[in-house]
Amino acid sequence: MAGSNYFLKQGDACALPVQLTIDGETVTSGTLDTISSVEFMVGESIRRTYPEDVTFDGENSLFLVPVTQEETFRLDEGETIAFDVRVGFAGGDVVGTKTMQRIKVLDALSEVEI
Repeated sequence: MAGSNYFLKQGDACALPVQLTIDGETVTSGTLDTISSVEFMVGESIRRTYPEDVTFDGENSLFLVPVTQEETFRLDEGETIAFDVRVGFAGGDVVGTKTMQRIKVLDALSEVEI
């Protein structure tokens, strides 16, 4: 993920920016063709996959992982949740990230979707 200390507030609807580095090299538009799929897990309940749900911003070399208000309201305030990534390559190999990132869930005063 872009940045090591990431916060997500209950009720946020956004795209989480993720820069993937594989074997010390950042995934770019030029190397994306070696990847067949990428699985992103936000906590244990939010799963997104590239290319189905996640877009790739080639200009900034970022995967944009969308989360909805409904999903983030279900996250427990004050919890630190795992953010995990697995990459499926065109040749059939599947590799997980070596270190899971952490996201701190912040409380929202209002729990009404807007």
